[in-house]
Amino acid sequence: MAGCSGGDDTSGTPSQSGNTATAAGETPASADGATADSTPSLSEFDYPEGATQDGIDRRTLYSTHESTVTGAGSLTFTLERTSNFDGNEFTTNTTNEFSSGDVYREIVDNEGTESVWSPSDEDQSYVRMESGFETDYRIDNGAPSNNEVAGLEETRRTLSNGTWEPVEVVESDDGFAVVYEGTSSDSTASQNGWESSEGTVTVEASGYVSELDYSITYTDGSTLEATGTVSSLGETAVEAPTWLNTANEDGTQFTSERVSSGSVYRLEMVNGDEIPMSARVAVRDQSGRGDSTLPSALSVGDSLYVGLSESNELLVDTEQAPTDARALGDRPRVSLSENSLKIFVIG
Repeated sequence: MAGCSGGDDTSGTPSQSGNTATAAGETPASADGATADSTPSLSEFDYPEGATQDGIDRRTLYSTHESTVTGAGSLTFTLERTSNFDGNEFTTNTTNEFSSGDVYREIVDNEGTESVWSPSDEDQSYVRMESGFETDYRIDNGAPSNNEVAGLEETRRTLSNGTWEPVEVVESDDGFAVVYEGTSSDSTASQNGWESSEGTVTVEASGYVSELDYSITYTDGSTLEATGTVSSLGETAVEAPTWLNTANEDGTQFTSERVSSGSVYRLEMVNGDEIPMSARVAVRDQSGRGDSTLPSALSVGDSLYVGLSESNELLVDTEQAPTDARALGDRPRVSLSENSLKIFVIG
């Protein structure tokens, strides 16, 4: 599951699945869940490869899901994640629309909204950022990965992190689907710092996971809940946003490279309006973080060198790479923010 290490663990919030009393004139369900209407029982359901009445073969079902989703050519994937730590709640809602290689995504969180357009014929993305009364644009070098857009990694992690048991067959937009409930093993929970985790996945007879839900309680008392859905396979249409021309003309864009044996990032501004000295630049890795305001305003053609000292102080220069920058660890991240908006992010 996103934000959690892989392995044989699970996560998920069970969906409501209990039988309800039948109204007058309705046909009651039999003991094994079959009804007099067209809904099959668990024993009658036409399971796709990797899913059975006995449970889920996680690798095989993921392979089936991946083939079905990528073969559809277009889809919509939504993901809602809510974390709670020390009484502070943070929610992120992401909607990804994919069609013929074009991607439109919208990310809404406690701080604002980012809308992203990534056309299939360009190796960059155009971003519109909104927070309060502030609106700005940036151009990212590169496109969102297909795994991220289609929710493939989220699905793989959820399947791999649990032991699954079918509980009911439900009607769906594609016909019928089977709902599985799952929990993680004690060893998996311990390995990931979880107190407990549980989840559900809904598997379509046509061969993909259409919904996943999971919830995790960590040993420090914090929690994470998530719901992901895959829909409109082969039916999603994506169009360029109305703000594309503005983003193309005004969006802040930098090129980046690592110099000084990888300990320093060199950024060169190649598009956008002047960035004031009040903007803040930050660098972080798994060992620490440093940030400060810019040493001077930046315009197109200007360079910025950033790194971290041994004491995690931000080192920043517009002329040359700092000589006392330490080696950066795995997955470093560099960001540049103006007001509350991130006008450059890498990592």
